[in-house]
Amino acid sequence: MVSGQTDGGLRARLRSGFLTGVAVLVPILITGIVLLVAFDFVYQYVDRLSDAVVSILPAVGLSGVGLVSRELVVELAAPLVLAGIMLGVGLLVDSTRYGEFAVDVFDQF
Repeated sequence: MVSGQTDGGLRARLRSGFLTGVAVLVPILITGIVLLVAFDFVYQYVDRLSDAVVSILPAVGLSGVGLVSRELVVELAAPLVLAGIMLGVGLLVDSTRYGEFAVDVFDQF
């Protein structure tokens, strides 16, 4: 009988460990996918915006560095824009009662 209890305990522990792993990894994967999609959207937007700016200002010069390519500017600007959007949304949600209401609604899902 001791062997049966050990198998059941081991099975329950393995099941619990698997479910805990799924519960931790799924939100991390979903968050990563959402951030990648958001980054791609912002990158495309900044890239299109830079196309318009390039016709006005063909090259950007930095002291000590020299000319900076448009691609480098886009790659540096995209994560900064995305971080700024996240910061702006976070500040808006934290500073208004409607933001608290929105958080409460999303918590119910």
